[in-house]
Amino acid sequence: MWRYLVAPALVVFACISDANAVCVSPTSSPSLYDKLVQWRSGDNTTITIDLEQGTYPISINFDQRGPGENTCCDSYGHNANLVMRGGYKPGTGCDPTQRSKDAGLTILDGGGAGGQFYLWINGAATVTGLTFENFQNVNGVTFFGLTGGSPTLQVDHVLGIANETMLFQASTTTVQDVLVTAQPPSAQAALNIVATDQYATATHLTIVANGGYGLSIANQFGGNIPASIFNSIFYNNTAGDIVGYDASDNNNVRVYSSIAVISGNSNDFTYIPPGQVVNVLATDPVLQNYRPYALSPGMSPAINLGTTAVVGGEPSTDIEGNPRIAGGAPDAGAYESSVTFYHTYEVTSAADNGDNASPSPNSLRAAIASAKADAAGQLVPKTYRIAFNLPAPSGCPPLLIMSTGNPHPFPDIDFDLTVDATTQPGWAANTTFHGFDAVLCVGLNGGDVIPTAFHTIVNGIHAGRLSLFGMKLGGFTDAAVKLEGGNGHLIHGNQIGNVGVGILGSHAANNDGVRITGTTGASFVGAFDDPSTRNMITNNTSAGVRIDSFIDSKAAGSYIVNNLIGLGSDGATPVANGGGIAINGTPRNVIEYNTIAASTAAGLTISGANAQFNVVQYNMIGVPETGSTVVANGTQGVVVNLGAANNTIGAQRNSTMGGNTIAATGQDVYISTTGGVGNLVKANELAFTSALPIDLGAPGITPNDALDGDSGPNHLQNFPVILHAYRTKTAEWIEGTLNSFAGDAFGLDFYFNSCCSGPYAYDLYLGHDSTGITDASGNVHFWARLPPIDSATPLAAIVAAVSSASGDTSEMSAAASESGDMVFRDDFQLH
Repeated sequence: MWRYLVAPALVVFACISDANAVCVSPTSSPSLYDKLVQWRSGDNTTITIDLEQGTYPISINFDQRGPGENTCCDSYGHNANLVMRGGYKPGTGCDPTQRSKDAGLTILDGGGAGGQFYLWINGAATVTGLTFENFQNVNGVTFFGLTGGSPTLQVDHVLGIANETMLFQASTTTVQDVLVTAQPPSAQAALNIVATDQYATATHLTIVANGGYGLSIANQFGGNIPASIFNSIFYNNTAGDIVGYDASDNNNVRVYSSIAVISGNSNDFTYIPPGQVVNVLATDPVLQNYRPYALSPGMSPAINLGTTAVVGGEPSTDIEGNPRIAGGAPDAGAYESSVTFYHTYEVTSAADNGDNASPSPNSLRAAIASAKADAAGQLVPKTYRIAFNLPAPSGCPPLLIMSTGNPHPFPDIDFDLTVDATTQPGWAANTTFHGFDAVLCVGLNGGDVIPTAFHTIVNGIHAGRLSLFGMKLGGFTDAAVKLEGGNGHLIHGNQIGNVGVGILGSHAANNDGVRITGTTGASFVGAFDDPSTRNMITNNTSAGVRIDSFIDSKAAGSYIVNNLIGLGSDGATPVANGGGIAINGTPRNVIEYNTIAASTAAGLTISGANAQFNVVQYNMIGVPETGSTVVANGTQGVVVNLGAANNTIGAQRNSTMGGNTIAATGQDVYISTTGGVGNLVKANELAFTSALPIDLGAPGITPNDALDGDSGPNHLQNFPVILHAYRTKTAEWIEGTLNSFAGDAFGLDFYFNSCCSGPYAYDLYLGHDSTGITDASGNVHFWARLPPIDSATPLAAIVAAVSSASGDTSEMSAAASESGDMVFRDDFQLH
């Protein structure tokens, strides 16, 4: 009935094989230069160049589009994929078992003035395990691709030394484990990272001691999707540390868990508002040769500063090939130290007396109080960890009951704390994205009298940062987890609500499961790729996840990713929250890959004038992960109200990727009478019952009006009128008209409506086309050609919605029945 949209990865790299791999040494024939000539003129294949350790003098300027094709707008040309991998031990024939990922062992040397390594790429490219040095032509080191040309560029384990600049640009650009230093004074940034169409993500950079700017990162055409920087170090770059921008001028460049020395230079964070810079320390880090090795344990703030919740995934090794995580969290920068947590406390007692001043010995309360007291005396922030070794006959002990005779919450968290219940004997990780099969052995019971289990705050210059792994939480009257201060929190692998069994008794529900409030942002509830990070959030009386934090309109929001919300461990049985996810007055959150079902109210609510630029993609809302019984949310699937504007529900404007599957007892997506404008609803699969799948304003059909002159939510955008729909073996042909405001280009989205498959029949997404531009009277006549529908599928009906250039999506058109006969179409012209 629907397509399963949850996938484990946000960024998908092109599949690159080793079919044409060749081993190259500094003295071999064919040489590195020869193989790049072959790549330049190749088509529809992959050239893999494996380089033995050593130094390769080289200077090139190769345009893969070929001779005579070097204009900006050519759509043809060569497009062979390229893989360049260094680090192979000499004399082994590039045996992969004899390869080191240490970037410093394989050096491409440009020779100084005039040296350049410039490749215009049309295919996918991977560059790994290399040093680029002394390329001092104005182009420096450049891998350059445009929208629709290079689908992906992946750069990892790369050293850049004394180059004029380094530029990595492609449709999707991912850069990991990179050190850039000693660039001469220049107007260009030492490292430039650009995504022309999708994502730009930089992880574990060390950008230090350069004569110009440090890093420039940009998402040129990606709209609300951010360009993101994770776990990095920026230091002593003469012109400023980071420059960031996106084409829509939303300044949607985000910096997470990084270090920069803020020297008073006004260019340190050019075009990045302060609210976008998360967990950046305004202190001089202790660095030795740009490595975060401590003079003594805990001295460097780079140690264990990082987050594993990285868009595109955390790399497994550092720039030298060492294991990336030593301790509970990765270090900031390209190098990983061997230093673990500053201090680990072990919980061996389930007792709790409710007294934060004199807690029960060896209890969880005692561990939090001890870590808090130690953190308060540190000049440089430290990272603390709590592990568990509770006695129990079968490995998993009873849940920990917080004292109801002396009902006090645990001490507020104003320091960096990891509560790691995965350390308890008997724990097992969740292994599936189709339910929740984790074995969780440690939990907390608030007895319906204690407000929170864990509460982070800001205390002067100190802010809490919580990593919570592998716990059960029930019976809390405010929120089981309340993040009211700090950023970069990680809530992974927990069961929040519906834990009223055994010793926990009837105390199953919390008020809110997780609440992100105050000035908190840039946090992860769940994470990408890894099923062990998935949370099951059920049976909370208010919201499963509530986000009502606010710093300013440019502040980085949070990621709610890959959670099971409102369903039991089988991924099908309703265990309702009052609402699934509620975003109140908070911008720039990313809601992706979740299942949100069975809520008493709406699955997702986006409210308030400050709730802008939220992105909702790849979710299953109102449908199960297993079985076929619909578990719709009680009112609407998604509600946008109280002035919320410029949000994206489904694909971005110029894309068809990112759609959600949505079912509800009412409207699937309701931009209410109080909703704002610019809310884009695109490429989703939408159930239809008696309510409209997409509804604007007052419930029910809002009639079209001449020149779209009315106002209201999404400007009450007029919907298209489908005149005819024809099915052929090669295409689906759709003819229609639109009347709206004059002189604008509109995008059309088409859906297949099966009409007759029960109360939750689906509008299945077919594709996107452009109407053309409306004339002075606001009219346009369109023919759309879409990929063919399977001939085995019975003829049914086609519906459509239209979106204006500003993102206002209309209601659905009336359905037009398909025909298989194009002989008598209206004008007998070729289409």
